[in-house]
Amino acid sequence: MGLHTFVFKFPDKELKVDFNYYPFPRINKDRNWQGLAIDSLEDIAANKVHTIAMKARERDFIDLYFIMKETDFNLPRLVDLARAKFDWPIDPVQLG
Repeated sequence: MGLHTFVFKFPDKELKVDFNYYPFPRINKDRNWQGLAIDSLEDIAANKVHTIAMKARERDFIDLYFIMKETDFNLPRLVDLARAKFDWPIDPVQLG
């Protein structure tokens, strides 16, 4: 997996953008922006669940909280999606 981070500096703020490569199929494959394949919110949420199961960090819990707050996604559904996407056993206890 590859991670490339770019920081764009503006006079009054900074914008950090991470580009990740995952060798796993996307849940929603038809998402793109100006010819660039992008993850759907569902994919991002499944990725967060997988990341938390592998190496829990506060920021990932916060991201997942806000994704779930703004959508109809629930944790059991996201765990199932992450298991299917990554073909990896995820114990819900690790997420708590």
